[in-house]
Amino acid sequence: MHDLSENELKERVVRENLDYLVRFALFRIGNMSLAEDAVYDAIVKFIEHKHTPIAPENMRSYLFRIVYNLCQERCRVACKYNVSLEQINEVSLTPEQQLDSDEVERINSILDALPERHAEVIRMNVIDELSFAEISRILSVPESTLKSRFKTGMNKLKDLYLKDE
Repeated sequence: MHDLSENELKERVVRENLDYLVRFALFRIGNMSLAEDAVYDAIVKFIEHKHTPIAPENMRSYLFRIVYNLCQERCRVACKYNVSLEQINEVSLTPEQQLDSDEVERINSILDALPERHAEVIRMNVIDELSFAEISRILSVPESTLKSRFKTGMNKLKDLYLKDE
């Protein structure tokens, strides 16, 4: 089997991650239409990127980084992370991945109460199913720092969750 060209690899990465990218953007922007726009813009930037070759093992992280940056750019002032169950279910999730709407609201409100650096790592790892290595490349933060933020955030999340019951 011959090796795929960079463009073919990029197309494959987009195809395999499209639903994840939309869900990733949706949790950051909170609006399906805006999330889809951000993902579309990110895909265009990703496909048109010609400056330096992207190593195949870094393409997925690079694409998520573009989506992350676009979401950050578009949400500097107004965006919240609160997303309705209906919006979540619009993105192809398996029944095991779907949550009860009360739980989604409760978890979102608790995550909103955490410091942003902790909440973001938790969202990216748990909700977006990104590895710490991928999150490290997306945020340009060492893995050890992310793991520490995750552990601290999860402990705070657990305390707030149990306190909220």
